[in-house]
Amino acid sequence: MLRPSADDAAQAWLALVDAARAQFLRLADEVLHGTEEFLAARLPSLRAGASPSEELEYLVTLARPDETWLEPGAAAGRLAVPLAPLVDRFVAVDPSARMRDALAAAAAQAGVTVDVRDGQWPDDADGLPAADVALAANMFYAMEHPLPFLGAMERRARRLCIVTAADRPGRSPDAAIWAEVMNEPLIESPGGTDLAMLLLTTGRRPDMRWFEAAPPKAIGVEQAIEQQRWRLGLRADSPRLGALRAAIVRRVDDRGLVTLRGGRSRTAVIVWEPRPA
Repeated sequence: MLRPSADDAAQAWLALVDAARAQFLRLADEVLHGTEEFLAARLPSLRAGASPSEELEYLVTLARPDETWLEPGAAAGRLAVPLAPLVDRFVAVDPSARMRDALAAAAAQAGVTVDVRDGQWPDDADGLPAADVALAANMFYAMEHPLPFLGAMERRARRLCIVTAADRPGRSPDAAIWAEVMNEPLIESPGGTDLAMLLLTTGRRPDMRWFEAAPPKAIGVEQAIEQQRWRLGLRADSPRLGALRAAIVRRVDDRGLVTLRGGRSRTAVIVWEPRPA
């Protein structure tokens, strides 16, 4: 069987990330990802229980009560809060003060203890506690060089490294809507399968399991327009809003609602044993 080298796979990954980013930068009116405005808008969806987490039930089976877990990029605690009671210590790391505050508040409200740390991964990894398990969720879609991130996870983990990655980013627009409004096919970022293949080329032997996401809900026309507007990177006064509205209206069902595919359809949990240092 033909298999690319780790260097070739890393370059192919980078090409996917660059192509998706370049298309968005070329066609979007505004790029909010990574800004405080974006974080504020995304915060509600990143809280524990805000939406179904199809991978959570399986992650629960991997937890052991005497272990320490470490999660870089924990955001507002979507996974940290429900997993923390199942282990001895849960260390949640995030560089955003907004996210750390939200996580601490969510943990307090749930009555669970989470050790919340400020840190940029992988730069600050070696100064953080060692753990039995390192977990990273949905961190990789726009990451140009994921291997240093994964290597830092291995340096801090004794038993397992776990990453979750959907088939496409949760903020992805409906591909058909994108094509109609932007007049070209959507270039998608790498997803779970690409990440598992990248790991394989490095000699790691990951176990990957897929979990189906809940089907998209039917929503009203105005809600659908607003949902797709920010996913397409259109300003509220964009001249392309007319094309977006027309594309949405064409999909209205007999209830006056619209069902769009935007976002993930399934999530992979990828697990492997850290290699000896």
